[in-house]
Amino acid sequence: MGSWSGSANDKPLTIRVVAQEGETLSGKLTFTQGDGERVSDFTGTVSAESNRVVLVEQGGLGLTFSGVVRGTGMMGTYGRAGKEPALSWSARKQ
Repeated sequence: MGSWSGSANDKPLTIRVVAQEGETLSGKLTFTQGDGERVSDFTGTVSAESNRVVLVEQGGLGLTFSGVVRGTGMMGTYGRAGKEPALSWSARKQ
């Protein structure tokens, strides 16, 4: 649990994990889209074995953030499945 700060498509991104049970996560994503800031709930998973992380926005556009955890950072790509090219994101633990 905790907060990570970084960028998504070169715009501010904050990930706040509010609950974790085993490999299952939930929390809030805050990011800039267009001219405004969005705050969305997410659910996701993180694998202790492979360090893969997947965060799925609940509601909104249903964006999926997928990537890897390395040390105190996470990085990967995000987008809507099959809808548009994947964009990059990264964040570091606060």
